[in-house]
Amino acid sequence: MFILNSMKAWLLLGGLLLLLSISANVRFIVGSRATLRQGSGVAGLSQENSYLFVSPLKARADGKDRIRLSVIVLDAQGKGVSNQDVMVTTKPSIPYEGIQIKTDLYGRAVYDLYTTSVGSYEITANVAGNRIGEPVTVQFE
Repeated sequence: MFILNSMKAWLLLGGLLLLLSISANVRFIVGSRATLRQGSGVAGLSQENSYLFVSPLKARADGKDRIRLSVIVLDAQGKGVSNQDVMVTTKPSIPYEGIQIKTDLYGRAVYDLYTTSVGSYEITANVAGNRIGEPVTVQFE
């Protein structure tokens, strides 16, 4: 009984140490790539840490299927920058619906893209005139 309880304790301790190690590594990675551009116009905004995410990458061009665009606005520490108006641009132009056009507490704004025109579209996002992350490309078929 004593041996079994001590083995459980060692396994629990090992698991905790592993979680602490992973947590420290994630903080280091995020912190090491964080940079803040001078004159970004929005206090704390890091253009390099912020990004665009779309899902799915392809949809039907029937005017009903949607591609969800999430714009994540982060500061130099990787924390969300809230209450920012996000402007979306599509090339060529297609309609989109602003689900949440101001960033929330996590720095997230959400849009749905749709069209009846088949093609490939480049999506960009801006906050106060500053491009957020890298452009993404979606396909409507």
